[in-house]
Amino acid sequence: MTRCALCDARILFGPVRDGNIPYCSATCRDAGPSMLLAKSIPKDVIEKYAATIHQGNCPFCGDHGPVDVHTAFTVWSALVVTHWQSEPRVACRRCGRKGQLQAVLLSGLIGWWGFPWGLVMTPVQIVRNLIAMGHPPAPLIPSETLKKVAAIHLANHLLAQNRNSPNQSPLRPSPPA
Repeated sequence: MTRCALCDARILFGPVRDGNIPYCSATCRDAGPSMLLAKSIPKDVIEKYAATIHQGNCPFCGDHGPVDVHTAFTVWSALVVTHWQSEPRVACRRCGRKGQLQAVLLSGLIGWWGFPWGLVMTPVQIVRNLIAMGHPPAPLIPSETLKKVAAIHLANHLLAQNRNSPNQSPLRPSPPA
């Protein structure tokens, strides 16, 4: 099964591509330039920043971590139109699980109303949420997905620094404030 090159979400049907690189959505595809720059950031810098995020406060509730990437899967339908998506969010386990539960309820209410994909994708997305809720990221160490998110965040910070002062190109970026 194909996985998103950025957020590592499984792609069931039709990835959004940039050349040969598969993404789960246009949002992930648009982060592609950051992804290329992220590959040049030293691994120890990425791991240190990912650990800082992991042990930090949840951006949703403010409680202390561990914080990691939790993906919610939704689907909505209207007669012949069906839209499904994966929404990764950096959050504590409680907020991640809350987002997944909301996605189950939303999909259960408005996912079925399209033919044929609403009938097919609604149970798929609900099961994906239930699996994600039952198998959250390990609480003791940052997941590989969180490391990718941290690398992209650092790369975006570098790109912003280069826009502000094009002559400066730090090899070991300091984490964004």
